[in-house]
Amino acid sequence: MFVETATTTTTTTSKTVSPTTTGPPTTTEPPTTTEPPTTTVPPTTTVPPTTTVPPTTTVDICL
Repeated sequence: MFVETATTTTTTTSKTVSPTTTGPPTTTEPPTTTEPPTTTVPPTTTVPPTTTVPPTTTVDICL
């Protein structure tokens, strides 16, 4: 007795899920405004050197 076995191949086509819609890119915060550089204090004026006292002239005492 010949039994015919019919093999039914069921091909399930997997439904491709649509990619999730990406939200709009998050707005980047504007860069914080940098403080203006502090004004540098002008260098203190150097005091002119004190005038050196001329050496006292030694008097030759002739005895």
